[in-house]
Amino acid sequence: MSTGTAPVRPLDTAGAEELRRAAEQIHTEFGTSATSPGLLARVAESATGLSEPVRHQLRPVDTDDGLFILRGLDVDDDEIGPTPAGWAAAGDSAAVHDIVLLLLATVMGNPLAWEGQQDGRFVHNIVPAPGHETEQTGASSTVLLSPHTEDAFHPGRAHLLMLGCLRNHDSIATTAAGIRKAELDEADIALLSRPLLPILPDDAYTGARDFDGGHPPAVPTL
Repeated sequence: MSTGTAPVRPLDTAGAEELRRAAEQIHTEFGTSATSPGLLARVAESATGLSEPVRHQLRPVDTDDGLFILRGLDVDDDEIGPTPAGWAAAGDSAAVHDIVLLLLATVMGNPLAWEGQQDGRFVHNIVPAPGHETEQTGASSTVLLSPHTEDAFHPGRAHLLMLGCLRNHDSIATTAAGIRKAELDEADIALLSRPLLPILPDDAYTGARDFDGGHPPAVPTL
C-alpha cells in the first residue's frame, strides 16, 4: 500500500462562510448540537440549499485510497476556548463547528449516532482526557492508536468516517488507510467472510465497560 499525503479538496472563503452562516442559524434555533431528531431534520433541510460549489467538493469519494481532506473551514482558536478535560466537559463550546460537520455529512450521506457512546451525540468530542492517557480510545494522548476499522463490531457501522480538526498545536498526524488497492483472491475473501473471531466495542462505549467476560459471537471481517 502506498503512503503519502491525502488528496485535498479546497473550500473557498465563500463556501466556508456559507456553511458557517447555515450552522449559526441552526444553532440559534436549537441552542445545541447534541442529539435531537428535530436538529437532524433541520440540518437536512438546510443542506439541500447549499450552493453547487460546496456540494461539488463533497461529491462521492473518488480517490484511489478512498479518502480526502477538505481544507478551508475557518476555526478561531480563541473562540472555542480552552481544551476541555473530557468529551462531557466540552458541552456545546464548539457547537457551530459540530453543525458544520453535520451539514457536510448530510450532503455525503446520512449521519448516525450510537446510543451508548457520548450520550448519543451526532458529533463526538475527541479530546485528551486525564486518566485515559494510555487507553486505545480517542481520549488517549501518550500512545499510538492501533490501526482499526471504526466500529468494526457492528454490521450497521458507517460507510464514511469524518474527522474535523479544531486544534492541533503539536501538529500530530492522523493516519488513515484504504483497502481499495488491496489484492484479495477468492480464497482470501472466503476466509475473511467467515465468522471466526469476536470483535468487541472499545471502552468508549458504556456497554463495553460493563462487559462480564462472557462469550461474544464471532463475526466476519468482511
